Amino acid sequence: MELYFLRHAQSRGNARGDYSLAGHDQLSARGRRQGRLLLRRLHSFRFDAVYVSPLQRAWETILPFLQQRGQKAEVWCELAETCWQEDRQALPPGRRKKRRHWAPPAAWRALLVCPKPHSLWLPEPETYQEGLGFIRRVRQGLLQKHGKTQDKVLVVGHGHAGGRLLELFLDLPPQGRLEHDNAGLSLLAGGMPRGFKVRFINRVA
Repeated sequence: MELYFLRHAQSRGNARGDYSLAGHDQLSARGRRQGRLLLRRLHSFRFDAVYVSPLQRAWETILPFLQQRGQKAEVWCELAETCWQEDRQALPPGRRKKRRHWAPPAAWRALLVCPKPHSLWLPEPETYQEGLGFIRRVRQGLLQKHGKTQDKVLVVGHGHAGGRLLELFLDLPPQGRLEHDNAGLSLLAGGMPRGFKVRFINRVA
């Protein structure tokens, strides 16, 4: 298995340092330029499967590639950004976690597919450890599907969650060693039971 991880291009929130409005999840002008560069960078790539976060900045980044190839991406809500909290040992509050309903925008439903019913619910973890639980589910799901294959798999997500995912694949403590710039691409290769090795980390055009 070859696991490619791509962090989304720059969002308006990234550019402004302000994530308080829904519109800040859209790509900035720089992010759209990064998306066009990505399309050229990925021109020679052929992926057996593409998985993407439900947040707009992630699927907006990869949509041009999907359109060009006529390829679908599976939306896994567990890929939403998480594990940004400084307090990594905080206990969960004594209440049920809230979840928001998510569905693909009507214009892109042919390319963005939710394969499982629970994927229509966007998790909102309150603690670092709860977020790690979602990331571990992503790792388990990818290994179950592709861990013993030669598949080339692209995961499109976020800086914090994506770095923790790669750390888990490398059997490292998920503590934030691996960081990604906007539109940064990483590649791990390997499989079960031998494990994975780094080919490159955070390669930016």
